[in-house]
Amino acid sequence: MVLPATAPDTDVPDPPAAAPAEAEPPIRLQDSIGFGARVFAAVWAGWAALGLLGTGTFAAQKSVGVPGVDATPITPGWHNLIVQGNHADALWYQRIASGGYRADDPSAAFFPLFPMLARGLGWIGIPAFPATLLLAQVAFFGALVVMHALTRRELGEQNARRAVRYLAVFPTAFFFLSPFTESLFLLLALLTFWFARTGRWWWAAAPALLAGLTRSVGIVLCAALLAEAVQQHLTDRRSSPGTPASAGALAARALAVAAPAVGLVIYLSYWQSQGNLTAPMDAQAQWGKVWTLPNETLWHAAKFAWQYQSYWLLDLLVTAVPLVTVIAGAALRILRPGYVIYALASLALPLTAEFASRPLMSVPRYVAVLFPTYWVLAVAVERRRLSGPLVLGISVGGFALLGLLFINAYSIF
Repeated sequence: MVLPATAPDTDVPDPPAAAPAEAEPPIRLQDSIGFGARVFAAVWAGWAALGLLGTGTFAAQKSVGVPGVDATPITPGWHNLIVQGNHADALWYQRIASGGYRADDPSAAFFPLFPMLARGLGWIGIPAFPATLLLAQVAFFGALVVMHALTRRELGEQNARRAVRYLAVFPTAFFFLSPFTESLFLLLALLTFWFARTGRWWWAAAPALLAGLTRSVGIVLCAALLAEAVQQHLTDRRSSPGTPASAGALAARALAVAAPAVGLVIYLSYWQSQGNLTAPMDAQAQWGKVWTLPNETLWHAAKFAWQYQSYWLLDLLVTAVPLVTVIAGAALRILRPGYVIYALASLALPLTAEFASRPLMSVPRYVAVLFPTYWVLAVAVERRRLSGPLVLGISVGGFALLGLLFINAYSIF
């Protein structure tokens, strides 16, 4: 029998086509609320316990008030669950919230958004101290949420959890829970990058402008956003060669890039209307700050730390953490250029105004908002270049030490 040259047709069906891979669900801010809430509750409880148990554990210094606002006396009691961070510049924000700016004192050094929001809460009967404290802590909770979501987008879930924890227990993170502007500025900076990285540049302009009204260092967001806009533009050109960017997209990016400067101009315009455009800069001079190149400030700080240790060494160690990590993150290409510019420029700006006797005065507080620091630490732990428990242990120890000093009115600010 001769076999057929070809097999006969059968009714066997073709194998099913492979199912298309499911797209990963979009990262949403609301998905980060739960984790942010848990971290906030833990660090809030730790800070409250430190206030209750740490007040008066060693000789407290005299807390100094400001014109129109007396300092909270440092005495034992249950009130230290809440008032433990109400020292130093926090009193200036309360004075401005309740009485406005004055031309005959240094209040012009403090940018207006934070105290004006507190003033708004005063209209519904909330006094200046609880208003500023409420604003700071709500903003910190929001910052933890946005930090988790943005880090998930950039580095994945595990690094997001690590980075948020490192942020919450950074040695000067207690300022986020105290009535200072750090938490509000951090929230606005994170929102600015969140909207920019997700392509919503019109939305990014709003928090960028508000950041320029919150702190003078908000101006560095102009350069950071410009770098991000350029990088996205080049990426778009590579993915769609020959397709010009739409006029609307270019306009949105340009508006966001300019927005922090607009915030600064609004504040300076107020002082111009009062007859003194340079009042914010003049106020800084009243504290004895002098113009210095950042490298000279660091050199002076290193010399004093070697000679005197104490505050000078603490200042240098805390400041060195973001400086070293961000430079490493840039070298290893962990961070996008916009994040590197934000962190290094935010660090460089306060280094141009040096206290002669203590070059890094206040800088440990300012660097807490440099969130790319925590990203680099998280990646270093993921790659087993650093020990996670070691990073957390050193951070918590620094938080407790500096927090105790601040609670008792020592000069950690």
